[in-house]
Amino acid sequence: MKEKAVTANDFKGQLYIKKLTNRNVKLINKLTINTQKLILSTLYLGEGAKYKSSRMLTLGNSNAKIIKFYLKLLKNCYNIDENKFRARIQCRFDQDKLKLERFWQ
Repeated sequence: MKEKAVTANDFKGQLYIKKLTNRNVKLINKLTINTQKLILSTLYLGEGAKYKSSRMLTLGNSNAKIIKFYLKLLKNCYNIDENKFRARIQCRFDQDKLKLERFWQ
């Protein structure tokens, strides 16, 4: 019985998140550039690397949606050359490196 409740709650949670996403996905285009820059800086404060010796903008996250969102904000706010982007996949010894590379491609 408990397993059915867990499954039902998982389904309800996924449905709720899907509804929120569908309602708000186009919101980014309605935000002002200053608001988008504020969100961008907040993301960087939480997920970005803060090396004093580096001039590179580095973001680390395992959630592809966060990375896509960050890249969309960068493109909206700044004139950037995407050819200069580089990606690095870091994995633990117990993870399948090839599987991770295929996912992130």
